[in-house]
Amino acid sequence: MKNRFGVMFATLMALAVGWGGALAISRGVGELARTANGGKNLLQTAAAILPAFSPGKTDYAGGTAASNNSPDKTITVIIGGDIMMDRAIRRLGEIKGYDTLFAEVAPTFRAADIAVANLEGPITAEPSKTLNDRGATTDSFAFTFAPETAGALARAGLDAVSMANNHSDNFGASGIEQTRKYLSAAGVEWFGTPWNATSSEAVICKKGVCVALVGYHAFQSGFERIVSRVQELKAKGDFVVVMPHWGVEYSPHPTDTMRKQARELAAAGAGAIVGAHSHVIGDNEWLGEVPVYYSLGNLLFDQYFSAKTMEGLLVELYISPGNGKPTLDHVDTLRVKDDPGRGIILSDVVN
Repeated sequence: MKNRFGVMFATLMALAVGWGGALAISRGVGELARTANGGKNLLQTAAAILPAFSPGKTDYAGGTAASNNSPDKTITVIIGGDIMMDRAIRRLGEIKGYDTLFAEVAPTFRAADIAVANLEGPITAEPSKTLNDRGATTDSFAFTFAPETAGALARAGLDAVSMANNHSDNFGASGIEQTRKYLSAAGVEWFGTPWNATSSEAVICKKGVCVALVGYHAFQSGFERIVSRVQELKAKGDFVVVMPHWGVEYSPHPTDTMRKQARELAAAGAGAIVGAHSHVIGDNEWLGEVPVYYSLGNLLFDQYFSAKTMEGLLVELYISPGNGKPTLDHVDTLRVKDDPGRGIILSDVVN
C-alpha cells in the first residue's frame, strides 16, 4: 500500500542494503509518526500561526476532523524539481544505466500514492546536440532525452511529469509528440504544455481523492487560461496542484509578478503551488491554507558548478478526503543532491 507505512517499509529495505540516505528518511518517518500521534490539534490553527515557513518543517494547513483524516484515507503526493537527462546526465546514463541515477530516490517515489516532477526537455529518437561524437559537451541548450529514459522514469516510481517549461519544445512539435508517445508507452502521464494549452492537466485519483496536476509556463502567454482551468477543476471537487515554471535563474527569491500570480492561483482554488525553473531552492510561504514553494531546485541536472544548483527539495503533500472535499493535512520535505557519478542522492531531512 502506497502510504506512510510504505515509506517506513522502504526505509527499512534501504537500511538493509546500505543506502546512504536511508537514515535521513527514517528520521522523517519518525517525525511523521510523532505528528500523527500528537499533532492533530494543530490542524485547526496552523494557517493562522504559520503564515510562512522554511523548507523542511512539518507544516500544517487547515484540516478537518480526525475521523475524516485517518491514515488509511490520506494520500501522499510527492513532487520533485527539474529533471534534465541530456549532456553529462545522458553520458552518465549510457555508462551506468539510467535506472542507477534514480536508485536511491526510487523507494521514496514508489512509496507515495502519486509522484511527480518537471521534465525539462523532450524524449525523442533524435541524436543529442549537447554531446559531440567524442562524448564531450557542446554549447547547445537544445535538449533531447534518449527513448529509454521514459522507462527509467516509470521504474523510478514517477507517475506523471510536467511538460510546461521552456525546453519541452526544443525539438518542435515532433519532439512534443514523441515525448507523449514514449511516456504513454512507459505508463507515465504528462501534463501541461509549453504554450499553456487548456485541458492539458492530468487527474489522478487514489483512495477516493482526485488530484489535478496543472502545469503553467510563465514565459508564454495564457495565465488567464490556467486560472480559469484551476477554478473549473476545483469546482469539480479535485485537489488542484499547480506546477509553475517561472522565476529568475539562480535566484531563490520570487519576483513581484510571481507573488501576484501565486495569490491569483490560490484564490482560484489551487490547493498547493510548487514551482521550478530557477535551478536553486527558492523561498516559500503560506497563502492562507495554500503552501507555495516558489522553486524546488534541481532533481536531476548536471549543473555541478555550485553547491546550490546541485541541491533540490522533494515536497510531500498529505491530502485527506475531508467531508467530501479534499483537504491538505500537512506538508513535509526531503532534501536531495545531484552526485556527478551517481545521480540523485538523498541528502537529509530538512528540519
